[in-house]
Amino acid sequence: MTSAPSAGLERLWALKPFAAFTPIQRQKFAARCVLERFQEGQRLSGADLVGHRALVILEGEARLLAVHDGLPFTIERLGPGALVGMASLLRAEGCEEVSAATPLLVAALPDAVALELLLDTDHPLGRHCRERLWTAELSVLLERLDAGRLGAGGFTPEAWRRRLQELQGRVRLLPATADALAALQPGEQA
Repeated sequence: MTSAPSAGLERLWALKPFAAFTPIQRQKFAARCVLERFQEGQRLSGADLVGHRALVILEGEARLLAVHDGLPFTIERLGPGALVGMASLLRAEGCEEVSAATPLLVAALPDAVALELLLDTDHPLGRHCRERLWTAELSVLLERLDAGRLGAGGFTPEAWRRRLQELQGRVRLLPATADALAALQPGEQA
């Protein structure tokens, strides 16, 4: 079910990066999004696709999922202010399997609007998205680099989450330039 944004967005303005929106940016954001509700268990985003919109959680919680041996497990719980689908839009490749853990209220932004905000170097949401490493992206990277090598205990969801936390403290974003790649330290890889 959809509806026009109203007071449902008021809580959003207290959360990062939305708190940095100017009154005009808030007004434009509200005019361009649609409020939607999801029931517990409903899929918000798939790791196998780039959606046609980005979602901002306003109420409730969702689960960012990964799959091991065909079974899903929770990587991270997502609450108010969390963005769903934005990492996939940035990558131009699906990487976010997300489902509702509780009933949700979200603000849905069409992909064209989300991309416009991402490209706006002065917009707080664009800056926030460009300057962060997304857990979903890091999990995909971990799958490619480290799958099966989680220690003598083998795979467990807890070990996966622990490894993600370790990596989040060690990875850094680099500009997509030859100079940045040339400046990598010994032991670092792009």
